[in-house]
Amino acid sequence: MTREQYMEQRTALLNEAEALINDGKMEESAAKAQAVKDLDAKYQEAANARANLAALTNALPQMPANTEALDLTGKAEADPVDAYDSAEYRNAFMNYVMK
Repeated sequence: MTREQYMEQRTALLNEAEALINDGKMEESAAKAQAVKDLDAKYQEAANARANLAALTNALPQMPANTEALDLTGKAEADPVDAYDSAEYRNAFMNYVMK
């Protein structure tokens, strides 16, 4: 359903509901109002589905340029370096504490 079709159907339902109110037929008018709410929900669901599909279409996964060097074992290439576990840091900290 296109937006134009949706708006035409919604306007027609609202006009019918208004005519029923003018004729004093409140229960039938409430039924038309519920039909408008159902139409709105249906259109919103379709719009969300279109948006999700568009997002999937445009969201291609990014692959690294050099796939030969890709490590799929889950291991880190190098252990992280702990800056606080070096002799230089210990000497600098000792000098700081002593002075």
